[in-house]
Amino acid sequence: MVLLALKSPKKKPFSGSVPHCYWFTDLKIKSGDTVVLYTKVGKRSEKKNDNGSTSYFFYWELDKPTLQDDRFIPVLIKGEWWDYPDDVHTSDDG
Repeated sequence: MVLLALKSPKKKPFSGSVPHCYWFTDLKIKSGDTVVLYTKVGKRSEKKNDNGSTSYFFYWELDKPTLQDDRFIPVLIKGEWWDYPDDVHTSDDG
């Protein structure tokens, strides 16, 4: 998951609300593979590289190039660090 957080004067992410979040689809990535996330509109794709690795291309579908806005900083959250409590509801019925 990648979050776009507001950047503090010390160029660190502020805590609090997160204006943008991108969840990657479940995908097995091997060591040496490359993952590219564009903020623009596009179609997800992948490409086999000459060295046997794979490059994966994802698109956030945002309407403008958000990372060019100096107020934001990207924050990468690694999936194995994520803790999902058993008592969290996963449906709209509460």
